[in-house]
Amino acid sequence: MLLHRIFRDEEGADAGAVCSCARRARPAVPGVVLPVRLAREPALRVRQRLHAALGPLLGTYRLSVDAVRPVCTVYLHLREADIGECMDRLMAALPMAEFGRIGRVAHDLPRPAEPSPPKVLHVRA
Repeated sequence: MLLHRIFRDEEGADAGAVCSCARRARPAVPGVVLPVRLAREPALRVRQRLHAALGPLLGTYRLSVDAVRPVCTVYLHLREADIGECMDRLMAALPMAEFGRIGRVAHDLPRPAEPSPPKVLHVRA
């Protein structure tokens, strides 16, 4: 038996009954990036500490280890509403962590208008 026939989706219908492209579009949740600098540790240990500190609040993140300085930076992708609670949890679990400037997730920004095609200039000698 397929799992999508067992579980119901948010609207109460069978998850397999409606094509995914025909489902109602969910409103986009504003996303932010919170950089957190930590003392350099093995990547696995940093991930374990993040998962232990944030639990279900932890979404996607990018881990950058500096080869020169003894630091690593984690760029947490969070919902805007979760910033305060995430910072509280991080300060309690990782007291030496430094927070960076909060920025918007790049794909949440409105895209610029399509540039007009370049004009061709004909030059005659």
